[in-house]
Amino acid sequence: MADDECVQVIYDQWGPEYNSYIIEEEKFRREADCYAGIFSGHEVESVHDCACGTGRHTTYFAEWGYDAEGSDLSDGMLEQARERAREKGLDVRFFQAAFHELGDRAGRRYDGILCAGLGIAHLTKESELVRALENIYSIMNPGGVAIFENPPVDKLVDGEEPVHFGPLRVAQEDEQDLLNFRILSRTGEHTLTYGVVVLQQGENGDWAYEVRSFPLRMDITRTLERLLPEVGFREVEVRGSVEFLPEYGETDLTLAVK
Repeated sequence: MADDECVQVIYDQWGPEYNSYIIEEEKFRREADCYAGIFSGHEVESVHDCACGTGRHTTYFAEWGYDAEGSDLSDGMLEQARERAREKGLDVRFFQAAFHELGDRAGRRYDGILCAGLGIAHLTKESELVRALENIYSIMNPGGVAIFENPPVDKLVDGEEPVHFGPLRVAQEDEQDLLNFRILSRTGEHTLTYGVVVLQQGENGDWAYEVRSFPLRMDITRTLERLLPEVGFREVEVRGSVEFLPEYGETDLTLAVK
């Protein structure tokens, strides 16, 4: 099975439970507000949210008046995104596409592109990254800006700590307890494994668990800084130490202007 197919299966399965794992709505609102400030500085009117997941950023942009659309590899995630838009009374187009399919499937160009979270870091091979960036470049209007948000998860498994255990998330699904926690482990010079352990208590009180894991590229900020000019972007800026909420620490933003 190809890497894209493996990741797609994981996120399709994860879709119905994803919002119980990623529960920080205030964090997403602050992120979207930060991105909107950057878009405003570049006179952006149309936005495409790549690897949009359950559509939190996309729907915020639409609420704020942007011509916003989103895409994701996973139909399971897109189902949640479409439901989120319906609940907010928004008419937002979401479509299925991997990064390397954007040029064929978008059918239009945008002033602004967002690649938030760990989306672009799923591409562990440099050839995959180049192809993805070429597709992103192809769906941008001249003068448009792309934002790549790169949480520095690689710092958690660097040096003397090759394994990192993340915070425990507690939620309820169908009136049953649902617990999630993250495990990061360094697996190569440029890669780490991002694993999520999901535990759910059944009606009889017994616990069942499931593990979902996928590889991520570790040095994504440095790699983007090097590759974006090669693809054709005329301006590249790295903004480090961006903090959306204090408890989640700092992250990196890479901005690229076509």
